[in-house]
Amino acid sequence: MLILRDNMSNDEVIEPNEVPVDVTGMSNGAICDMVNQAFLNDGRSTGKHDYYVGITNNIEDNRTRHNVPHIAVFQCKDADTAAIVEEMLGDEFDAGEPPHRGNGGKPNSIYVYICYKSSAFKY
Repeated sequence: MLILRDNMSNDEVIEPNEVPVDVTGMSNGAICDMVNQAFLNDGRSTGKHDYYVGITNNIEDNRTRHNVPHIAVFQCKDADTAAIVEEMLGDEFDAGEPPHRGNGGKPNSIYVYICYKSSAFKY
């Protein structure tokens, strides 16, 4: 469950949501809507540029690499779907450089994630 958080400082540690939401039966647009809802529910910033979206095949390793918890993780039906969703979201959110389909993800990356780029965030 995604919970709206009020009155938080931008760098306050929040309870991570590392359990992937199964979106294997959803369209790419519907998955993007869910990521956008996670952004709205987080509430630490109104700027989508303050959030990072990406794809991974290993949630724990990815969280460790970025040094921040995920706000939400979504399990797609396959790596192609995840890469397309990441590319679609990269038009609004930070998706790394250069922003392109499957940016940085391994071939079996089926998880789409969103995290807040606090001062602890690492690319």
